[in-house]
Amino acid sequence: MHSDEAPRNLKQLQNLRHKGNNELWISRDALYNIHALARDTSNSFIHVINTSPDLLVLCGHTQMLTELERVLFFELHQQCLSYDTTFQLGDFYVSTLIF
Repeated sequence: MHSDEAPRNLKQLQNLRHKGNNELWISRDALYNIHALARDTSNSFIHVINTSPDLLVLCGHTQMLTELERVLFFELHQQCLSYDTTFQLGDFYVSTLIF
């Protein structure tokens, strides 16, 4: 930042800090949309929404999650799980769990 671009008073500094914080935070609209989608989907695609300390949304088909639970607690065989943060979708990362 050049000296002519530096904040000249307390109000400008507060505005600059507020702008920086807003760019880092998840918008209220994004959180509202996630909750609205969870509420409106009849097949319960979204199962968990945690917003603290980081945003975590667990989603998937109910039958798939039931099968995963069955496979994980099947004691006679070892299971192979593969976790991958596949790509960035806007401000979020999409991660997959393969079993």
